[in-house]
Amino acid sequence: TIITEYSPEGSLQTLFNKLSQEEILPKWSNTTRYIQLLGIALGIKHLHSQNIIHGNLKPNNILLDEHYYPQICDFGFLKMRPKPTTEDLLYNAPEINSGESPTFKSDVYSFAIIAYEIIRFDQLPIQISEIQEESNKSFFEHCLSKNPSERPTFDEICRFIIKKKFIKLFDKIEYNLLSQFLDQFEDDQEVIYLHGLLASEIDRKRSALYFKKAADNGHDEALFNYVNLIEKSDISVEKEVATHYIKLAADKGHRESQLRYSKMLKKSDFQEKKRYSKMADDRKSASAMFNYACMLNSGDGIEADKKEAARYFKRSADKGHQKAVISYASMLEKGDGLIVDKEEAPNYYKRAAD
Repeated sequence: TIITEYSPEGSLQTLFNKLSQEEILPKWSNTTRYIQLLGIALGIKHLHSQNIIHGNLKPNNILLDEHYYPQICDFGFLKMRPKPTTEDLLYNAPEINSGESPTFKSDVYSFAIIAYEIIRFDQLPIQISEIQEESNKSFFEHCLSKNPSERPTFDEICRFIIKKKFIKLFDKIEYNLLSQFLDQFEDDQEVIYLHGLLASEIDRKRSALYFKKAADNGHDEALFNYVNLIEKSDISVEKEVATHYIKLAADKGHRESQLRYSKMLKKSDFQEKKRYSKMADDRKSASAMFNYACMLNSGDGIEADKKEAARYFKRSADKGHQKAVISYASMLEKGDGLIVDKEEAPNYYKRAAD
């Protein structure tokens, strides 16, 4: 017996059935629909971060609480799953219906069908041409690709569906209600950061609060966004506070912050001014080296040269360029243009992780 929290509004499928029978649902609104779609994406994103594949994502496995907030259930039972039902086949990715095992990318396919239903009130066959905005059409095309490797991750999905162009699919939404939903995740720095990104389209001051909160919890992107708001004077903070966050960003390799902080230092701090200025210059050259290495690696506009690409990736990596560190580690691991070095590759991966 599995005992779960009671979900008074049944499942998303129950709700779809009521809508098809034209029942009046007072709580059903554009804002509720968007919260459901975002909530499902955040839920699966969390499962994937714990290395859990749902494998059977469908409306019957999305329960609704008294606010119509989604609660994902029936995950973690891949080894005991019975013969698929007609509903399973409808939401399964093509590779699963062909007999392959579920993957993280098969959850993406299932999510896209549910998202389409929430947006359009339609089921299969999906008509992507009916979706507004080219970027939104492209999003669904990638999610529903027959090639799993072309489908985005749920990190990418969550970043996309908080964009203004996607939210417009729901016409007007009530930001305060959406904010109440997201404020439940006060201990999740990634959700706090996403909340900041979403708020940046509506209220920059409010956005800054979420960026600051996520930054204080160690989220680098939130830190850089918060510093950018300070530098653009979109928010007013005390000089000491601004200096603190700009220095934090500078120490994490944010070039603009390195330049800004070197200018903020007093003339008497000559050595520190010089050090941060040099860090900014090194960062600029590291980016140029990384871009050139990418061109050499892929043969983009110039003749491909894996060995030379590896050399530039290493030079850029040694100057602290994070993507270069990862690229060089990958080349060491796979022997791509280099001799395989199973001892050195982990050292570079560890540098990137740190």
